[in-house]
Amino acid sequence: MLFLNFPELKLENWIESKITLHLFLQILGKIRLAYFPPQQHFWHAPLYVTANGITTGPLVHATGLFEIKLDLVKHKCIAIHSNGQSYGFAIEALSVSEFYQKTVALTQKMGIELVIYAKPYDPSRVRTEMSFIENTQARAYDKEYISRFWYILTQVYPILEQFKGAFVTKVSPVFLYWQTLDLGCSIYTGNEIKGVSSAVHGKVFQQTYSHEMFSIGFWVGDDYLPEPVFYVQANPDYPGLLKYPLFPQGARWLGEQEESLMGIFNYQQCIESLDPKQAIRDFFQSGYLAISQSANWFVEEVD
Repeated sequence: MLFLNFPELKLENWIESKITLHLFLQILGKIRLAYFPPQQHFWHAPLYVTANGITTGPLVHATGLFEIKLDLVKHKCIAIHSNGQSYGFAIEALSVSEFYQKTVALTQKMGIELVIYAKPYDPSRVRTEMSFIENTQARAYDKEYISRFWYILTQVYPILEQFKGAFVTKVSPVFLYWQTLDLGCSIYTGNEIKGVSSAVHGKVFQQTYSHEMFSIGFWVGDDYLPEPVFYVQANPDYPGLLKYPLFPQGARWLGEQEESLMGIFNYQQCIESLDPKQAIRDFFQSGYLAISQSANWFVEEVD
């Protein structure tokens, strides 16, 4: 597998394989959610990019630490335990049910009886409400495009790390969010947002969006926005945001007639530019400046 910088990734060319991968990663995400200590803003829930795939990171069990990862170079699921045990299986051509059952079997070999809520989170994102065990239909799995997606994550990851590293305030790790399948991070002002409650907004929203923040990342897209994009987003809403421009040319705020806190830069347009990585940095910086000025935040210098 050899890609030059940023490969093509039109969603229409691999949408069914994308949904397959998304469902597999939701299973890993639910395992992480169940076996990692709770963190502020639900930071214990997301997954992480690795040098060969995507992982839960080390998880906590009475028997020791364990980890489950998808190797998206060799297209295998691998489970390892701190006692030295390691098991794996090929993930190509598996149904969701088969993937789930094989993952459960791996952990059972390590002495772990998985207890998770085994149904999709936000079913509209993955076009099914069936439980993992019931989802027995044959699934598409295009190894080429799935590897492309992972490779793009490896290119975006250091850009996100570099950008957030310039801030002295609280910042999140760079996560892969398995609800929407986007790689991103958030920068916080430290100011709490009043009126956000679990009773009104739900537990996940209340903990995730309890403080002012600015988020950036790469989103592969889905039925809501059927194209991969880089994004910038603020929390909470700020008036007058649309009057601040985004760069490079072609970057835009979603929603022409209303204030929208998500700015996007189309992936295809980005990779056609002379310097895609610099274009991504310019986009993130323009989004930060637009949002910080609209919200009257103190603006930190970003090298």
